[in-house]
Amino acid sequence: MQKKLLSYLKSFKENEGGHVLYTFEETAVSLSHAATFIEAAAKAGDPVAVIESEKNIPFLYTKLKGLLTEEEFKNVHFINNFSYYMSNGNFHPPTVEKHFARIVDHYFHEDATLHTWARVEWGDEATAFEMIADFEDKADRTVSGRKMISVCAYDKKRLSVDLINRLRPNHQYHMSDTDFTISLEYNPAKVK
Repeated sequence: MQKKLLSYLKSFKENEGGHVLYTFEETAVSLSHAATFIEAAAKAGDPVAVIESEKNIPFLYTKLKGLLTEEEFKNVHFINNFSYYMSNGNFHPPTVEKHFARIVDHYFHEDATLHTWARVEWGDEATAFEMIADFEDKADRTVSGRKMISVCAYDKKRLSVDLINRLRPNHQYHMSDTDFTISLEYNPAKVK
């Protein structure tokens, strides 16, 4: 799976970027994929914003310190996902959109491809369901418009079938712990 992920990342970099929905079942596997993603971006000289759980950041930091040079590591920017998504007590789209816009404005520049890895978390799914789907729709426009490479990682145990079905059309690619595929539901016309 790591080779497939690296192959897609190379293709994204050469083309129009990519927006990936990653529904993971095993945290350890998701962290391994995150490390691969982050390492590839940093070694390419590109900025990568890692929006991750506070408990996972030390693991990724330690793993990457052994894989990246000091110069490459300067491209990696860790952000606590609880502060990012839940600073208002629950998933709050206007706040999340401001955080996302700040990241894009701060790290995006013409001579590099901005990469984002985001472990998406929220409080109560019932109240966040539509807000998450609407945010992903807006994020897809930004990712596509700026030709970014962005992975949105969701714990599959927390996703209802309805939420997965709402998220799938907002991502060009779908990833699981063991597979990576092109989305059949994605509609590129909606981002224009």
